[in-house]
Amino acid sequence: GDTMVISSAMEQNAPPLEVLISGSTYDLVRDAVDVEPVEPVIPKGSQEAQRAYRLVSVAARPEAGHARADTAAAGLRLCPACGEENPASFRVCGMCGTQLASTTATRDSRKTVTIVFADPKPTAIDGVAPTPEALRDVMTRYFEAMRVPLEAHGGTVERFIGDAVMAVFGLPVRHEDDALRAVRAAAAMQAALPALNDHLRLTAGMEIHNHIGVNTGEVIAGDARLGPRLVTGDAV
Repeated sequence: GDTMVISSAMEQNAPPLEVLISGSTYDLVRDAVDVEPVEPVIPKGSQEAQRAYRLVSVAARPEAGHARADTAAAGLRLCPACGEENPASFRVCGMCGTQLASTTATRDSRKTVTIVFADPKPTAIDGVAPTPEALRDVMTRYFEAMRVPLEAHGGTVERFIGDAVMAVFGLPVRHEDDALRAVRAAAAMQAALPALNDHLRLTAGMEIHNHIGVNTGEVIAGDARLGPRLVTGDAV
């Protein structure tokens, strides 16, 4: 929706090593930040300029660090952000959601994989911006339709990034033809769109255009035992 589009526009217009915040965010945090107004930002595909501010500094959180407790009771771990005690089995703080330090040794590995990255462009037939609920329903149908060819050809859906889909071929199971599998999956994803769009036009007044990129290269793959495997590297 518009929130994602505007945040992306702020990122694209931010100078190197700088942060741009939108007007809607600044209105909420103005008492805790020091900013410098910059030229308004016009998101791609929009005619409406958005207020933008360069972040200069932000006030420290008063209770940052172990403000609530200095040591944890037996079998518990302290959150480094809010000081809340958490059971040892928690991966994130139950109070604030901060990632908790892991005591388990990780086993990252270097792998050659093929990445499929699909970026959909949903469009309303009547030109009226859809509600977040309507867009959510449309994107849910899209994700499920795209998951089928990806998994049918042996790919693993790594994650959904905003509206985009990222899948990996070569993890956790490697095939000698992973690159060919990925290209076949990408072609099948595009082939699945006409039928999906016929349905979306009738039921939601929308259609989706799909942009897909495929690349092969070395990545560092996280330990799958610790949760969803994070794949990073230039190939991604």
